[in-house]
Amino acid sequence: MVFHSVSWRTSTLLAITLLFSRNVFARKATGKSATRYTFDFVYLQPCSTIPEAALKYINYTREMSSDGSTSISGVGDLARPAQRLIELLGVAHRCRDAVSANTCEYFTKYVHNGDACGFINSPLMPWASLMSKFEPPFKCPVQAGRYLLSNGTIDVDGIARMFGVSPNNDVWKFTVSIKDEKRAPFMCLDSAVRIVKYASRG
Repeated sequence: MVFHSVSWRTSTLLAITLLFSRNVFARKATGKSATRYTFDFVYLQPCSTIPEAALKYINYTREMSSDGSTSISGVGDLARPAQRLIELLGVAHRCRDAVSANTCEYFTKYVHNGDACGFINSPLMPWASLMSKFEPPFKCPVQAGRYLLSNGTIDVDGIARMFGVSPNNDVWKFTVSIKDEKRAPFMCLDSAVRIVKYASRG
């Protein structure tokens, strides 16, 4: 299964669908309790397979609040600038229990061609809160140097809808790569997460 995003209009329509469709993971339980879903990182790191990418270093911490929301803080270093970002590719693999060649299988991918900076920074996207917490702001033209992230959050349900993944006992491996205006690899992130239940009162 492949999801293509070939225009800004297509991206916006997708985002509106993500925002206004019903939450498929959060279920109201009986009484005062409710079950929601959050995520737990297995790892988050620059792709070792693309050493020429500008993203060279990541360090992060993860915190979960009493309502189950997960926030991320950290730092990342970009070794070179970019005038424009023109392509984003996200690939998802489903892994049984652990991440390895023997347990992971290809699941789907998502492709955005065009203004990747605008797509990444759209306030309608599930990662909008995360992107808004970078200092300096992550925008085009992208400057080289260190970027700080403070208490960024991600709409887990929105990401899951985008890739069609579901909460279960699997580990979900995501690889996101971005190319600059020269079509050279600019950023590549490898991550593995578990989508987990969180029971709260309210």
